[in-house]
Amino acid sequence: MSIDTLKPQVINHRASRTAEQLYFLFQNAYRQEARLIGGAASSYFLPLQRDAAAIRLAPSRILGLQSRRGEVLAAIELIEPNANQRWCQIDGLCVDAQAQRKGYASQLIHTVVDLYTKKGVSVRVKVAKANGPALALYDRFQFQPIGTETQHGVELYLLERSA
Repeated sequence: MSIDTLKPQVINHRASRTAEQLYFLFQNAYRQEARLIGGAASSYFLPLQRDAAAIRLAPSRILGLQSRRGEVLAAIELIEPNANQRWCQIDGLCVDAQAQRKGYASQLIHTVVDLYTKKGVSVRVKVAKANGPALALYDRFQFQPIGTETQHGVELYLLERSA
């Protein structure tokens, strides 16, 4: 399927079937990321701890790309700005293994950056220091490091794309 035919849309993660699809997408993508990162992520990687029920109940907004048959090929999970957080937080970005290297992650990031920066809102994301491909991807969209932290033994960069 051509990237030209897929348009990012809000994914209704509250629907049980969709939450199940997202669960499998997230599990496969985050297992791949845990292997890439290695170290502490090999034994405990926080994104792998969520089940379909937690995804269904998440207060986040999910944008995604779906096939004509309704399969979620790629998804970006967002924590939107609110009174306590004045930026949009990318909480996850996953692409199905069979759909990788087709520009879907770039398309989703571009959509989010365009949507929020036009509103004067910065976009942030936490990326493992050992995840070179993700760091390169966000660098292409002019995300800059603004801090570091460690979660469950995984060293992370906090990146921001200013409005």
